[in-house]
Amino acid sequence: MVTGLKRIAFHKSGKPRRWLRSVVFRKDRTVRKMFERVVKKKNGQVRPNFSEWVISRDSGREISILPQNAPALNRPEAFLQSVLPLENMVGIWRHRADPTSLLDTDDLLKIISTSGQKARPLGRSDLLIAVSHDNYLENIGGIQICIQREQKLAAAKGFDYLQIHPWHAIPRLAHVDEDDDVIIGLVLNGNYVGACFTSSLIKSVKDLNQIGQRGTKLVIHQLMGHLTEQIAELAQHVDGRRCVFWLHDFFSLCPSATLLRNGLRFCDAPPVTSNSCGICKYGSERIHHEQRIEAFFGAVEVDVVSPSQVTADFWQMHCALPTASISIIPHIVLEETAPDISRHEENTQRGEKIRIGYLGAQVHQKGWHIFKHLMDDPSRPPNREFVVLSSGRPQMGEDLWKEVRVSANQPDAMAAAVEQTDVDIVVHWPTCFETFSLTTYEAFAGSAYVVTNAWSGNVADAVKRTGRGVVFENEAKLIEFFNTGLIEALVDQRRKQKDGARLRLVQSDLSYAILQEK
Repeated sequence: MVTGLKRIAFHKSGKPRRWLRSVVFRKDRTVRKMFERVVKKKNGQVRPNFSEWVISRDSGREISILPQNAPALNRPEAFLQSVLPLENMVGIWRHRADPTSLLDTDDLLKIISTSGQKARPLGRSDLLIAVSHDNYLENIGGIQICIQREQKLAAAKGFDYLQIHPWHAIPRLAHVDEDDDVIIGLVLNGNYVGACFTSSLIKSVKDLNQIGQRGTKLVIHQLMGHLTEQIAELAQHVDGRRCVFWLHDFFSLCPSATLLRNGLRFCDAPPVTSNSCGICKYGSERIHHEQRIEAFFGAVEVDVVSPSQVTADFWQMHCALPTASISIIPHIVLEETAPDISRHEENTQRGEKIRIGYLGAQVHQKGWHIFKHLMDDPSRPPNREFVVLSSGRPQMGEDLWKEVRVSANQPDAMAAAVEQTDVDIVVHWPTCFETFSLTTYEAFAGSAYVVTNAWSGNVADAVKRTGRGVVFENEAKLIEFFNTGLIEALVDQRRKQKDGARLRLVQSDLSYAILQEK
């Protein structure tokens, strides 16, 4: 009897089912008295199984329970309680102590001159300086994977690869009045070599130019945490006084790189004087941010690179920054290949089971809340299986989890996992405009279809271009799709197409496609 009740109230992972919320919690967000010991321990801490319904607040680490009558797919009121002012976020992010020692100009010249690539197919190797927001050896994400790949390609392309990132990662540009010489970490050819002031690197590059030892190129992947004024000065001492500037996100338009107002709603980059900016925590910062970005583009010859046409169109529509050129270079492209009959025969038959997948980090921005709602729906048909492919296991009721870690050394890991688990439909419901979306292409290469929303940027564009999925105008249409025979029709189409031509991922040359032209 107890086992049966537990099965009704909780998922296999131990997480409570959605209906339990109205039973355990009052409308005023407090726990009903009779369930206090169910939700909380003796010391008042919330038990892990109920942690997804609890959010931390800034002051005093106070906790509050999400309201039982909150909308199933969108809980802005509860979310906004956790929103911190931008400067509070900066203070939290700047928790790291300064490095115990810093490299000076002589140190840098010696390191750059003696730690070059062994293989130099083009003779003398040039130096490529890549600017980013964090250490790509320690963190993983779309930008970091691109930098990993660029660094791996460097030797074959005739470059030594020096990536620089702010020692203190912060969620906006650095301010001159708080830090007039940003400390940066340096990674040379995949090895961390130390930290220095940005001014020391600028002088080193200037000295390299004067002795004519090598050419120097500058690629900007992300300016967050840097002083634009210092990066512009650095650009004055590289070849052609120009740089490659990637549109991995929209940080060039707003300090909210994803254009999410207060981290919740896509704002569509309105004028800085708009009411939308007036109620956003990034609004006041955006005024100065725009001015500094404009000054940077005015001081440097900038070759803008967008990973998709839809991103380039959006960016050009919402700003008037001067550019030397603008190019479209996808991170990866899809190439059609012949059917792999042997692989198809290896796939086991699941009968009428439909596998619905989620790829990557379980975050609101990527639509985890939508996938979670579909998975938790107590009225969902019994022929649904929910699969999560990611580096960490969510343990929130998924039917299957497979560990997947994509890197420059394993670029096809996610596509292979989609194929191996035979996922039919991938739910990718981002809250923001995706400039590219690696997971969308990985889903296609794994023979899965993608369902997404109309505001997902290149996700929606890729789905429409390939015909491998469906784009919905709102969440109600998505729910209707999952609760009717529409999903069966799409899955049937996907399985028939799987028997035909397949798609494989082809890596692009990224920044080198531009650098070799200049």
